[in-house]
Amino acid sequence: ADKYCENPYFKEVDGYVAAVFYYNNAIIAEEAKDEELLKNSVLGLSEIVTSKRHTEYPEKIIYIYELIELVYLNYQAKTNEEYQEVMRQYKDFVLRYESHQELSTLKILSAHLSILKTFVKNNECQYAIDRLNEMLLLDPETKVRLDIYKVLCDCYKETDVEKYYSMLEKLNAEYMTLLKSLQENLNDGILNTIKLYETRKSYNEIQKRFEIDQLTGCYNRNVLRKKSIELFDLKGEGAIIFFDLDNLKEANDFYSHSYGDEYLRLFVQGVQDCIPSSCYLFRYGGDEFIITTPFKDSKRLEKLVRKIYRKFSEPVKIYDQYIKIDFSAGVAIYPDDGENFEEVLNKADTAMYEAKKGRFSYIFVKDKKDEKNP
Repeated sequence: ADKYCENPYFKEVDGYVAAVFYYNNAIIAEEAKDEELLKNSVLGLSEIVTSKRHTEYPEKIIYIYELIELVYLNYQAKTNEEYQEVMRQYKDFVLRYESHQELSTLKILSAHLSILKTFVKNNECQYAIDRLNEMLLLDPETKVRLDIYKVLCDCYKETDVEKYYSMLEKLNAEYMTLLKSLQENLNDGILNTIKLYETRKSYNEIQKRFEIDQLTGCYNRNVLRKKSIELFDLKGEGAIIFFDLDNLKEANDFYSHSYGDEYLRLFVQGVQDCIPSSCYLFRYGGDEFIITTPFKDSKRLEKLVRKIYRKFSEPVKIYDQYIKIDFSAGVAIYPDDGENFEEVLNKADTAMYEAKKGRFSYIFVKDKKDEKNP
């Protein structure tokens, strides 16, 4: 183990203590997206197992090692098939150890949480719910309990509205308990509590301003790359739909900028009514907007674009005027039209401008010869 730890006395440490050390490192590495540290933690655990390091708890070491191996496998997964394999192996792992009371009740729950989030992302919420409720029975520490409640909220949000609100109440109550505990331990009492609240409030406001377009309420370009890559990584595919509003300038010039601002707000509201919850809408700048999707099926994408066009087929009322919202769109698919986010974005941008120049409504990169109007 001293290959992975600079302390020369580390190899003399009890094997279980060393395993817990590597477990904690692995959890930190997974949260920080530090693949090298995560890999070294797995190697360190492997060395402890193969060398049969002296300990009174050899079975616990093997349990931790197998669990962290799954965390690493989950971290490396990119495709739907790879995520399915992680979930299959995790279910086997749980079945193997569920009858072993001493191991199945070990309070090393953060690793389980990491994998169960993958179940939620892949629409296996019921399995995740069952496992998360079993974990709550172990009376986990406050931080882990909060994390469990958060994942349960994600599960219930799409499946059971009543339980979703109930879980939100529990989550809020847990936060209040945590804040109360922090308050009791602060030397300056209520003054520091107010400072903590103000700091958190300020942070939330700054975070919101960083992520959200203040005029329209959709995401802005600050988080376009990050959120799009996260979306593409879910199943190793996706698409970008690049919109440019055709007559915003005319609305600004003929009426006023207040009309133009409302024009943008109505466009965002209309698009958000059309797109599924799995997609993101961003204001790229000025009169340009982007939708990123976690799917690449051409028919589904075309159906979505046509739905948006139908939404704005008639003029919309802006204050005392009816104004027609027209736009051009370009569609590029990942990974068919580009190996990375930037390439797909550029292809969608180019297709959009070709649609605008050719007076077509939208163009798919792969169908440049078949420009379309709804």
